[in-house]
Amino acid sequence: MAIFKCKMCGGDLNIEANLSVIECEYCGTTQTVPSADNEKKTNLFNRANRLRINSEFDKAAGIYESIIAEFPEEAEAYWGLCLCNYGIEYVDDPATAKKVPTCHRASFEKLLADENFNMAMEYADVIAQKVYRDEAREIDRIMEEILSISKNEKPYDVFICYKETDEKGERTIDSVLAQDIYDALASKGLKVFFARITLEDKLGQMYEPYIFAALNSAKVMLAIGTKYEHFHAVWVKNEWSRFLKLMAKDKSKVLIPCYKDMDAYDMPDEFKALQAQDMGKIGFMQDLVRGVEKILGVNSSVQTVTVNHDSGGALTRRGYIYLSDNDFINADNYFERALDENPEDSKAYLGKFLVEVRRTSIDELDDMLLDLNSFKNFNRAIRFAQEADKAELELFKEKMDRKHYLKCFSEQLGKLSEIKEKDLIPKMVKKFAESATVDGYEKIITIITKSIPKGLYTVKDLNSAKIQADIFRLLSTTQKVLTVSEILKSKYFSGSVLTSKTIDVELGKMISHGAIEEFIIDGNLLYGVKGSREKLKSQRMINSYNEMINQMNIAIKTKNIESLRFVAGCFESLGNYNDSVQKCEECRLLARKLETEKIAEKERQNEIIRQKNLSIQNKTAQLKQQLAMQEKIYNENRNKIFGSGAKLRASAKIEIERLQREINELQSKMV
Repeated sequence: MAIFKCKMCGGDLNIEANLSVIECEYCGTTQTVPSADNEKKTNLFNRANRLRINSEFDKAAGIYESIIAEFPEEAEAYWGLCLCNYGIEYVDDPATAKKVPTCHRASFEKLLADENFNMAMEYADVIAQKVYRDEAREIDRIMEEILSISKNEKPYDVFICYKETDEKGERTIDSVLAQDIYDALASKGLKVFFARITLEDKLGQMYEPYIFAALNSAKVMLAIGTKYEHFHAVWVKNEWSRFLKLMAKDKSKVLIPCYKDMDAYDMPDEFKALQAQDMGKIGFMQDLVRGVEKILGVNSSVQTVTVNHDSGGALTRRGYIYLSDNDFINADNYFERALDENPEDSKAYLGKFLVEVRRTSIDELDDMLLDLNSFKNFNRAIRFAQEADKAELELFKEKMDRKHYLKCFSEQLGKLSEIKEKDLIPKMVKKFAESATVDGYEKIITIITKSIPKGLYTVKDLNSAKIQADIFRLLSTTQKVLTVSEILKSKYFSGSVLTSKTIDVELGKMISHGAIEEFIIDGNLLYGVKGSREKLKSQRMINSYNEMINQMNIAIKTKNIESLRFVAGCFESLGNYNDSVQKCEECRLLARKLETEKIAEKERQNEIIRQKNLSIQNKTAQLKQQLAMQEKIYNENRNKIFGSGAKLRASAKIEIERLQREINELQSKMV
């Protein structure tokens, strides 16, 4: 009689010949069993079953495949492959106390359509087929629930795969390193799946829908490990092996192994063809973040940076001091002297431009209408500016150019009222509408409706300009970035007969002539006036910095070493923003100081305990000497019933009991 293991609980199943279905006497589950005709087959099935119960699905699948290679008509082996491919584990149902399947490897493919399931059905008898079919339907039902939940999850950019706890249930160093990486990527606006944080609000729920959604949507997986065993931990391997299978189908997906304190050759064989990253290398975090952004097609090199006058030379700074006092003559003299020393001083050229227009800063130019192409000093300031300052100056020039263009544009539109040729009017309206830039939309509608006689323009051409004007008015006044559906729901279009397709067309026109821009956030295609993308990045950076300052103050107040180290890592991920470098170092120095103080305090406490224990030991030794003396007196007078000997014995007994109590009390105080 062959003994197989129960697929649900692992208990022994005593299988008689010619039985394909049996009920487990331990968990009461009816299940299919393999044919009991070969001892080797029995051992292989039990080994595969044990691995699957321990969630080592890939190893179990390998054994089932070896069974099929030797016994190609064994239905149960094909069914075992199905259970492994879908990560099926049987757990206790609290309502019925029965074993029910749960899925750890969801798939878009139904089990009933799986090739291995079809092979199991082909070689199984009628009784086993019914069990297989019922079980497959239940698993498909569970997968439908998983897919229903996962489809509502927003797509992820990065999936971080790591081991959370060690054998003692303590948090691993892998988890700490993974969180540092999570913080660095999240601060860049990327959507990152990191189980410790992503699943923290999913307690009491099944995790598979969220893991499945993240694995399928993420373009990058980071596999984090500091030990060979951690990379091969059951659930860690479950995640990266699933991602490798997805990579085989989707060539845009990338897996990056990240290791530390171990030999790169100790990583899984499956990683040999992949470019791994050493987390112990200086600059690892910056290289990793930049590499991930490059893979995802995110451009993080442009940041909004305020032009910093204090970064120039001493003469330039002196010039700006005079400029702030409206002393334009002295300011110009110092800027000239600065240029004599450094003819490529961008700040000095900008200062001379401000002297020319009699303003103390660029912010004061908003109410002016200037053709900046005619100011040599301003154009030289752009020419010699560093990258960040150059970007800001070019943005300012673009804004002034639009204002200058608008003036000319308005004058041209005003002349439309003088045109008498009806056929020419629609063409000109269309031309103006398509060439208008950011500041032109309000003027288009106003001038067209007021200046052009009715009947001299087509409704179609006017509507296009009107839609664009309303879109621009919405995006600029609300200071928001919106989706097409959100634009349609706004007060400008609610109740209209416009469709999203119409809005798409008009948005395309506005993008082509630089009025607005599009970008993607959390998987949503959004639109905003030009510059919105940089404003959002800048605001994210400001919010992250302010949050870190708040966290830093709390950590300092509570003297929390781990929090200080965490905040230091966050400041480091902000790069050179503001004083992040100094704050990072400040947090680390304070953390080291607190760590030193903590160690010193622990040593002081240990010394106090040692001295206390030493005192107790000395006192105990003295009492034991006294106890030995009293025991000697007692033993010497043990047999004396009368006289002084009896009194000495009685007195010694009392003293022995007292001394023993004192010794016990002292020993209980030992730390």
